[in-house]
Amino acid sequence: NFRFTRLHTQSHHFRMPLLEIVKQLTVALPPLAAMQAWVDHVWVGGGGPMFKPAIEQPGDEARFREGCIRKVPGFIREKITSVAADADPPRLEYVVVSGPLPVRSHAAVVVFAPSASGEQNSTDITWTVTMEPYFGFFYFVRLLVGTAIGSMLSNLPAMV
Repeated sequence: NFRFTRLHTQSHHFRMPLLEIVKQLTVALPPLAAMQAWVDHVWVGGGGPMFKPAIEQPGDEARFREGCIRKVPGFIREKITSVAADADPPRLEYVVVSGPLPVRSHAAVVVFAPSASGEQNSTDITWTVTMEPYFGFFYFVRLLVGTAIGSMLSNLPAMV
């Protein structure tokens, strides 16, 4: 799933469309356990057998690794900037802090909501990434990031 909107600056000059990619998955865990599983298996573990990111700064383990900086393939560095474990629903946010990803900005929010199906101890994980790709890279970034987060999220149930 993806959406894009046109973004204009205050001076009304045209900017590239914002790209929003949304991936969702339901797991058989309560929300905080699902959040911990995502942090352990996706953020720290890499979300699958293909790679394990280098953890450059471990972050606060008591707060779901808030402040953690990891380096993923392509020398892209990401940082968990905010964790709201007490929010309803719990959520965490991260940004790309450096690397050759062809975007002006890249921010993500991962929300861990009690399952909309009403199933007890199940969580709907919604991973939303919002980016502003450089001119000419919209479809490349959509494919790259959409495939990466979709793969990492779909691998999660087998890891817990």
